[in-house]
Amino acid sequence: MSNWPNELNTWLLEHQALVASFSVPLLTLIVTAIVTISQSTQASRNRINDREIQRLVKIAEFRETWLNDLRNELADLISYSLDRGERAPEKSVAFNRSLAKVRLRLNEKEESTAELNDALDEILDYHELAKNKDDPRRGEAQSQLVQAGRKILKAEWDRLRSDLELVDRARMRK
Repeated sequence: MSNWPNELNTWLLEHQALVASFSVPLLTLIVTAIVTISQSTQASRNRINDREIQRLVKIAEFRETWLNDLRNELADLISYSLDRGERAPEKSVAFNRSLAKVRLRLNEKEESTAELNDALDEILDYHELAKNKDDPRRGEAQSQLVQAGRKILKAEWDRLRSDLELVDRARMRK
């Protein structure tokens, strides 16, 4: 039993063709399996990364649409609040509709929302027919609405920019 390495070496030399005919396909099979598993794993990681990029891009698109719509509604609301003439019923309906749209877009849990809601309440007070249209506090209420709206729009643009940076980082990982 102590001479088994020599016996094995002798057997391998005598059967070299047989060993080669079995070992080459076996090694090819092993290498092919390793490469296939590696490529499959990498492809799976790429698909996951692509889905994450698509998700982030979609969120950014939704956020940008939300921002543009909020800006338009705030502009309409400010425009309606500047109207000092007699209000036709359709202008009051349009004002109230814009006011409702802005309020429905807001997340009540965010601090900046409280400030904007206060500004909306002030604008609503001065928009009502019972208020004096020449009251200087009306301009202050409009200014408060503009400032509160700008804060929210700025914060959301910063958030959007952050989302886009995440997309860029995810693309770099590919």
